[in-house]
Amino acid sequence: FLQYLVGSNYESSTHSICSPYTARVLKPFIWRDYSSTPLKLQLLQEITSYHHKSIFTPAPIDYCYVRPHHIPIVNSLCREFFWPGIDLSECLEYPDFSVVALYRRLIVGFAFMTPDVKYHEAYVSFIFVHPDWRRAGIATFMLYHLVQVGIGAYVIVIFKDPGMIALI
Repeated sequence: FLQYLVGSNYESSTHSICSPYTARVLKPFIWRDYSSTPLKLQLLQEITSYHHKSIFTPAPIDYCYVRPHHIPIVNSLCREFFWPGIDLSECLEYPDFSVVALYRRLIVGFAFMTPDVKYHEAYVSFIFVHPDWRRAGIATFMLYHLVQVGIGAYVIVIFKDPGMIALI
């Protein structure tokens, strides 16, 4: 409910930003996925098409870089699904090593990588997809994107995490 209440600022999400870490200009969207349909979206499609007797055209799942207005919602999801006290504000220092998955303005997943922990080494610190939106390739794309961003560095993922084992 908090995600619907807070939402995100669409106007600021459609402009390019400059990364403070690499000084690269980051486009508003990494990718707009029109093809994947998570179970939650399939259920919404069935309810809408039955009630309105019309064809439901879902919005795409948008993958974008983290923005300041995403942080309160991401922190809320981390507190709910990981542990209390997580603050991911520092990820704004290197937004090009992040992915936020949105359905319209609802955050359904995110992934963060910490760059240059050691020389040519980067760690995937968080990867999360809301349970209602899993099994649709969202986490797979986010991990793929982070690995592509980290080319030239050893990307380290802790595979003892049951979520990561399910991803492979």
